[in-house]
Amino acid sequence: MRRSTTPRRATTRFFICPVIASGFFFTLASPLLAGPAPQGSSALSQESYVKATNTDPGDGFGGAVAVHGDLAVCAAPMEDGGATGVGGNQLDNSAQDAGAVYVYRFVGGQWDFEAYLKASNTDPGDQFGYSLAVRDNVIVVGAPGESSSGASPALNDASESGAVYVFRFSGGQWVQDQYLKASVVGAGDAFGGAVALDRNVLVVGALGEDSADPGDPQNDTLLDAGAAYIFEEDGVQNFFQAAYLKAPDPGGSDNFGRAVGVDGMSEPGLVRALVGAPFEDSNATGIDGDDTDNSAGNAGAAYLFGSTGGPWLFEAYIKASNTGSGDNFGQSVAMGFKRFAIGAPNEDSSVGGVNPFQSNDSLVSAGAAYSYRFNFLGLSQDAYVKASNPGAFDRFGASLAVTGDKLIVAAINEASTSSGINGDQASNGAGGSGAIYLYSDPNGLAWFQTAYIKASNSQANDSFGTRCALSERWLFGAASREDGSATGLGGNQFTNGAANSGAAYLFRLGDGPFLNYCTANFNSTGARASMSGTGSGSIVANDVVLSASSLPVNAFGFFIVGGGRSFVLNPAGSAGNLCVGGGALGRYVGPGQVQNAGAAGAIMLAIDATAIPSALGPLSAAPGDEYHFQAWFRDSMGGTPVSNFTDGMTVLFR
Repeated sequence: MRRSTTPRRATTRFFICPVIASGFFFTLASPLLAGPAPQGSSALSQESYVKATNTDPGDGFGGAVAVHGDLAVCAAPMEDGGATGVGGNQLDNSAQDAGAVYVYRFVGGQWDFEAYLKASNTDPGDQFGYSLAVRDNVIVVGAPGESSSGASPALNDASESGAVYVFRFSGGQWVQDQYLKASVVGAGDAFGGAVALDRNVLVVGALGEDSADPGDPQNDTLLDAGAAYIFEEDGVQNFFQAAYLKAPDPGGSDNFGRAVGVDGMSEPGLVRALVGAPFEDSNATGIDGDDTDNSAGNAGAAYLFGSTGGPWLFEAYIKASNTGSGDNFGQSVAMGFKRFAIGAPNEDSSVGGVNPFQSNDSLVSAGAAYSYRFNFLGLSQDAYVKASNPGAFDRFGASLAVTGDKLIVAAINEASTSSGINGDQASNGAGGSGAIYLYSDPNGLAWFQTAYIKASNSQANDSFGTRCALSERWLFGAASREDGSATGLGGNQFTNGAANSGAAYLFRLGDGPFLNYCTANFNSTGARASMSGTGSGSIVANDVVLSASSLPVNAFGFFIVGGGRSFVLNPAGSAGNLCVGGGALGRYVGPGQVQNAGAAGAIMLAIDATAIPSALGPLSAAPGDEYHFQAWFRDSMGGTPVSNFTDGMTVLFR
């Protein structure tokens, strides 16, 4: 039976997003992978039109998307393939709505298809790929319709209990590494309806979970109250359940866990998780209001939790600043560095822009988004965000993403007939075509809209923005109801022979050659050492200069380079992570290349594209080549000398 793709309440089960020693010299080895953040100009351009490699009507390609570093992942949760595992037969349509995931990688200046992923226990109705998350060499896939009780993946003895699958890139290929279930499995819980991943913490939502007791997951007395689960990664790269999260005052049909986010970068040793409950009924406003007055049905709420390495504790109860019945605040959430955003797609104000007057409720389901940040005063709402062209039933805020100084918010029913970037927003002849709005905050002071984005082949009812994802370099927007019959990357965008097959669109943020990836660990300064770059990447100009900043004062260090990415956690006792790989790695340790960070805590190096060091001798970059750089530096933890690393940086030579 084909499942509904529209949200439901009460009976809702789910919905259709070297080794480094402490000394100076070392040897390097290990290939693997990693991923996000760039520099460059503010240019925005569509890079690719993306379709499944096995496009079929009704597959809903774009039902979830994720992007990190040079990886983009897109799911078709209604795909019908009966294959299992990685790289199976894509033409076997024997398992209706089983779902599939497609992996793409940016290599040599272009996006290429890399892998077709299926569950290890594919079954009809599982909706594998309903939710997605990606980090470095890890892809997490949620399948809320999966029906095993956990005793055996092959036994469908707990209908729509849900599951999560972890894939890792190892030995040059993707392999399924883990199959995760909730600690207490319940039919209809829809575990995996939402997932979020940052560093070593995975958050999984189960919006249909029924416990009324935050301390007892076996108390099934509150239908669809919802729950979330924290999984942490141990030293051998296995995720284990570390916490079971509930709203402090659970409510029936609240759907706590419908959306989840995680931020592992805000402060040393502190990780935060955000959980949305879009059908919560309190009429409170702002942060930590009264949650006991349920007079605003389906207004929605979000809940913030945190951990410093011990128990996960409730931190804040978050409501809109203009709470209204039916707004569904918390249907989408996203976390970035010390800030997060929450969508309310059915909010009714008719005003547009950032921080307009909030009490106008004359435009039904126009939608809104709300931005929050942490600073020295604590947590506060810093923006109320509306579309620049609000329209009734546009559902602005149905999906969103935030990273660094950028925020995107989608309005999946927006009706403009324009296509591409910054077209005419006023024409409303293509209902349900959808739009994405890009906001920037480069100075950390206030959001302002920088782009209005439509699909390049925008048409009515495509729902562009169904899901969206953001990294420092890429914006990934999906239209799960797009009808194109093309397959793969860069096909004919104007064939409409496959109804609701779905499509996705990759946009480049900036045109510079630099892409950060592989988040650094905190060092002894309390900051994360980071790479940055200047120059065009042109081999003729030969003008690339790399910098490493936020190093300890007077630390000595040097740059390393490889032809591939890697992720080696704390190699040989290092306080950092090795992020470059590809075999014969090189070190910039020649005359003047081993540097002292000085009082500024920074080192800098001009990169000669015709003489890139490697263990096999100097290499000369060719146009389209990517090399991956990182800085090693001396650090001290608790008075003990250690080594540490910056994040990684990919340089695309042209």
